[in-house]
Amino acid sequence: MTGPALRHLESHHAIHESAHQEAEAMTALLERAVERKDMGLAVQIAVVLIEHWETRTLCHAASEEQGLYLEISQVEPDKESVVQALTRDHELMRMAVEEIKEFLNNTQSMEEVVRRFHLLLWIENTHSRDEERRLIATLKKKPGTAS
Repeated sequence: MTGPALRHLESHHAIHESAHQEAEAMTALLERAVERKDMGLAVQIAVVLIEHWETRTLCHAASEEQGLYLEISQVEPDKESVVQALTRDHELMRMAVEEIKEFLNNTQSMEEVVRRFHLLLWIENTHSRDEERRLIATLKKKPGTAS
């Protein structure tokens, strides 16, 4: 059963916004460290930022896939293509995080790491608005649930 916060537009939006704002602020810090050529600090920030993406956004994504998306697919089969597209967005975010880890392990350009974090922000923002508009805002009340 999906928790109530995922089923309500305002609370779901708040979850998305807080994680996005935190990631955006940390990405700005990373960008400044790279601009100052403080690569030691940049790597430290990147590691914290990866942890943020994994523990906030990607954990949220997993809970959506394991709960909300399954429920929606069962109750509203016409939403299956939307669920599939949103799940693909989650996979793209996971792939980008793994690529960033590889870049850090292989001492790739920190500018490329910054670009990937900006890409993650863009995917996540686009995904969140799409999810809120196409799924959450249109959820039908299931019998026996409080919406």
